[in-house]
Amino acid sequence: MKQIVVLLVWIIAGVSAMAQNPSAAPTGPSSPFQSGGGFSLGGNIGLQFGDITAIDLSPTVAYNITERWQIGTGVTYQYIRDKQLAISLNMYGGRLFTRYYILENIFAQSEYELLGVSLKDDSGNHENYTLEALYLGGGIRQQLGGNSNLIITGLWNVLDGRYARENPVIRVGFEFGL
Repeated sequence: MKQIVVLLVWIIAGVSAMAQNPSAAPTGPSSPFQSGGGFSLGGNIGLQFGDITAIDLSPTVAYNITERWQIGTGVTYQYIRDKQLAISLNMYGGRLFTRYYILENIFAQSEYELLGVSLKDDSGNHENYTLEALYLGGGIRQQLGGNSNLIITGLWNVLDGRYARENPVIRVGFEFGL
């Protein structure tokens, strides 16, 4: 968690420094995010190994309706194995989201996600669950160059339920304008 906070501070400082230097700002519509229209590809990829193994593949595609409003969809696959608890699970499903850029690089986001979960323990017991989430939150976008951006999003699931995911959900991903 400490690394995420340090990364956020670093990125916000970079955005603030760029805002103070007009010559550092990109000139002209260098990305579809500035002109409206156009598609972008992106998503998250996560890997963790050790006592807990986690793999996350979550590609997205989005369309920029206007220069400030974006809608998108994505699929998700996550594998988690906990050696100490002797369980493994596969999560798979999809999501629909919309982002509205309040400022050039700061956005509000809402997202609906539906995941199927297949849980298996080392004894061979198998159970299936459905996770449903309605996330509200926001984030920041940091341009990396050309049409590529780093996207950091903080979301809060407003749906309660027996199998609700823990809050908050922090995602770090990339987006590439087409």
